[in-house]
Amino acid sequence: MIRTDRLRHRLVFFLVLSLVLVAGLAVPLAGENDSENILSDLRFEPLVYTPPAITRSELDCGTMLYEVPDNSLPFFSLTLLFPGGTNAEAIATAGQLQTLVDLLDRTGAGEQSGEAISEELAGLGARLSFSASYESWQVSVTALKRDFPRVMEIVRSKLVEARFREEELRTVRTNLITAIRQRNDEPARVAYRKLEEVLYPGLRRGYSFQVADIERIDVPRMQTELSRRLRCNGSYAAVSGDYRDLPVRETLNALFAAFPDQVRGPIETETGDYEAMRALNRARYANSIVLVNMPVPQTVIALGGILPAHNHGDFYALQAGNYVLGGGSFNSRLMREIRVKRGLAYYAYSYNAFGADGGLFISSTATRSEQASESLQLLVNLVSEMANQPIEEGELSLAIDAILNGFVFQFDNPSEIAGEELRFRLHNMPEDYLAGFPTNMRSVTRPEIQRVFARYLKPADLFVVVVGPEQLRAQLEELRRVVVVGPEEAPYASDVSGSGSLRLLP
Repeated sequence: MIRTDRLRHRLVFFLVLSLVLVAGLAVPLAGENDSENILSDLRFEPLVYTPPAITRSELDCGTMLYEVPDNSLPFFSLTLLFPGGTNAEAIATAGQLQTLVDLLDRTGAGEQSGEAISEELAGLGARLSFSASYESWQVSVTALKRDFPRVMEIVRSKLVEARFREEELRTVRTNLITAIRQRNDEPARVAYRKLEEVLYPGLRRGYSFQVADIERIDVPRMQTELSRRLRCNGSYAAVSGDYRDLPVRETLNALFAAFPDQVRGPIETETGDYEAMRALNRARYANSIVLVNMPVPQTVIALGGILPAHNHGDFYALQAGNYVLGGGSFNSRLMREIRVKRGLAYYAYSYNAFGADGGLFISSTATRSEQASESLQLLVNLVSEMANQPIEEGELSLAIDAILNGFVFQFDNPSEIAGEELRFRLHNMPEDYLAGFPTNMRSVTRPEIQRVFARYLKPADLFVVVVGPEQLRAQLEELRRVVVVGPEEAPYASDVSGSGSLRLLP
């Protein structure tokens, strides 16, 4: 969930921003309104959603092609998704994939320089981008229908005839190192990063690459990495828009046939035994708080827990429960109890992020330092109460209606539909996932929500990161044992192989 770290942080930022804007415009602070439930009368008319027709077929080398036609405009969009993202690199080689996709954005190919390719794409009004996430990396292109042959030739040359130059790599390295040195500017991002380090010790997922990781990357390593990543078997392609009379299949078959090695199977990826990981983390971090020592104006608190995979049967109950808890903005329990009733914080929320092998729960708030322990205890209690106190029928009805109506607007254009379909395939979702989503969500019951919270998010399974000054240690130790670290100091020590040989720092 988890698609990319950058996307997740961006989504969280806009969620918090929207909460603040709505709060500032429309909602009084605690004590200014006697109503405990600001939106108690809010109801959503359920929308009817009919999944679009998606054509599925297999290309010559085993790549699955998904098609969503739309003739309203003379554009086409194409996405190539290659399973294996940062989960396919070791801690010792961390940063290579991100460097590669950034370099592909800049590099030349064949006889053209990177600058010449960028200028040509701009002149055509086309967009070509490369991106990476924990689970995959992808190539995305959008262009006018008439420019399909030329744009696809540029895609082919970028992947097959890339000319990595030292000066381009130097620029990419500089940009990444600058980002590393600036990543502690936002306390909330620090909290999420440290939380992943606690949740996934010894795994690439729990490791944030460092300046030294980027500095050791050279052009030969990038060439090897690209060759290693270009795998046809097991990859996915999605095309949408006005493409019906374009030679899409022929072009993609020729592209994949030009890859350096067509006989290899899917790339090896990091897999975690999440039940064992939960037990390991409980043994090392149960009843502990990781305090990231930073002089910030507001203390940021983040709770995290490990959830099952996207295709697990508990997915629907977890989503409905999360809306009740903290995903429903001002109608959620977190906002009502923390902001409205007590005025402890301006925002409080929770969200779930699901992936192919496992999911992630995060709940967060920010408050004044003197209120940190009170806010943290309340946050833990509210999560725990989801398992111990009955869910109201009105809470569940509102959650289901809101989720279903929001679900409709996630698929309001063909390009988004095609892109999401690739994610569903990567997550091994049922072929009828979209069609069955409303029925499955409406079948969630109140006892089921209590059951899943009791199973996955017990207090012992909630791991806590607090970003604030070290002076908080005394008040936080009234709740749990405290481990103090710096923003670039890991809360554990691990060998670079990621074998899981860990110890808590003193």
